[in-house]
Amino acid sequence: MPSCGVFVFACDLWRASGAFSEVKRGVNRTTGEEVAIKIMTKSKDNRKMEIIEIEIEVLKRVNHPNVIKLYEIFDNRNDIALVLQLYVRCLASLIVVVRL
Repeated sequence: MPSCGVFVFACDLWRASGAFSEVKRGVNRTTGEEVAIKIMTKSKDNRKMEIIEIEIEVLKRVNHPNVIKLYEIFDNRNDIALVLQLYVRCLASLIVVVRL
């Protein structure tokens, strides 16, 4: 099974992708904690790399209960992988209905 340090990808069935990255579910082999592993392909496009660097810098600095935590960063020649707190919650549970 593919891994990233002590973190191993849990399953290829759960993944999401966006403009700059792909996110897979992973597990810390030491603690058993489930995590999200965000994999971003490095680019020669300076603007894209700047956006990635800003995201990493913000995640490093922010410590707030409403913001996903950054646990670890893995950087190789082709990719950057961010190991993040996994937050799984139904979107419907976050919607507040206001009746007037």
